[in-house]
Amino acid sequence: MAKNVNLTITTPQGIYFNDMVDIVTVKTPEGYVGFMANHQPTLSTIMISTLYVNSSSSGKQRLAAIDTGLIYVDKEQITIVTSACEFAEDIDVTRARKAKEKAEEAIKLTTNITKITEEERRLSRSLNRLKVADQK
Repeated sequence: MAKNVNLTITTPQGIYFNDMVDIVTVKTPEGYVGFMANHQPTLSTIMISTLYVNSSSSGKQRLAAIDTGLIYVDKEQITIVTSACEFAEDIDVTRARKAKEKAEEAIKLTTNITKITEEERRLSRSLNRLKVADQK
């Protein structure tokens, strides 16, 4: 039996998730990386991506849409600090579609580089949420 590690996901709204898991896989600048108990201490940035959380106690893998942030890993604890995280079953698909359409429209209508960059980030987050929701 694999040793579990505590995963804590914190957003600006507070602790989103705090439970024992087997493995956490998230996208870093180097690509997708998996973290388990007894991992060497690691600090990395994370990218807008799908977060994979595996737990043998529940016998299933949970998927989440995660925004950019930081992950800190040591032997007994994995901590993720991010501006947003939603498990697939919690994603409001209608809201995500509206956010996608709004960002696409804003990109078409503006010539301001800063505004375009902001809207491209919003579009990326919306597309990620839709992708994760589609995988549930």
